Amino acid sequence: MSRNFASEIVSIPIDTICADDRLREIDTDCVDLLSVSMDEYGLLSPLWVREAGADGLHDLIAGAHRLEAAKRLGWVEIIAIVFSVEGLDARMMEIDENLFRRELSPLDRATFLAERKEIYETLHPETKNGAAGLAAMNNQTDKFVSLVPSFAEATAEKLGVDGRTVFRAIARATKIVPDVRKLIATTWVAQKGSVLDALARLAPDDQRAVAALLVKENGPKTVALAQAEINGTSIEPDDEEVQYTSLLKAWRRAGKRARDQFIAFLDDEGALTARLHAAQNEAA
Repeated sequence: MSRNFASEIVSIPIDTICADDRLREIDTDCVDLLSVSMDEYGLLSPLWVREAGADGLHDLIAGAHRLEAAKRLGWVEIIAIVFSVEGLDARMMEIDENLFRRELSPLDRATFLAERKEIYETLHPETKNGAAGLAAMNNQTDKFVSLVPSFAEATAEKLGVDGRTVFRAIARATKIVPDVRKLIATTWVAQKGSVLDALARLAPDDQRAVAALLVKENGPKTVALAQAEINGTSIEPDDEEVQYTSLLKAWRRAGKRARDQFIAFLDDEGALTARLHAAQNEAA
């Protein structure tokens, strides 16, 4: 039998919200994203808090990341739903709000980024590939165009990643055909970026055949294995795969300083620029 906890939506001072004793640690990356969104569009979903106690403080039930983002933005007040609820019920609400939330998979993120790119370039047509060069040739808006960041630059800055990451994600959504995206959306495949990248490189019919195997119970766990099964062949790890696996293991073991040095080395070699251009061409 459900119980009804009386509630109201009000604006309350941020310094009256107590967010101690949380079950989930604050994810600073999530706060970064929320800060950008909340700064542009405001708070889209109110916090959940308990009625103020004798000390005048509201215990936070749900919305720690939104609260932290609001603090970062310097907000003084924030919209919240105030529940008349006791301690254990409040804790249960906190658990359920987190437990049943569906986080974005790499495939979801790719789909949203692809849609965002389309909308961004509709709002800012001067940022599309080739637009700046065309404007320059026509001696029209080239100076203005240079002041407007490209979609990749703007989105990468908001997400705290580089442009290659944005273009690679968009390629996953634009190159994988819609029916395959739908098939894999709620499966393990949607969580594996390397598998999504391999799928995106296949022709549409090959994508469908491979994806059908990947989502089967006890099916193959890589695109290469799925293709081998379709072709009735077996595969052995080649030198390239062994080398890649070794590099991946070394990267994951390395500390921040070692990774920074390696990235600087790749930059000096021109490898990063080449990959960025390739990713831009894939996402175009």
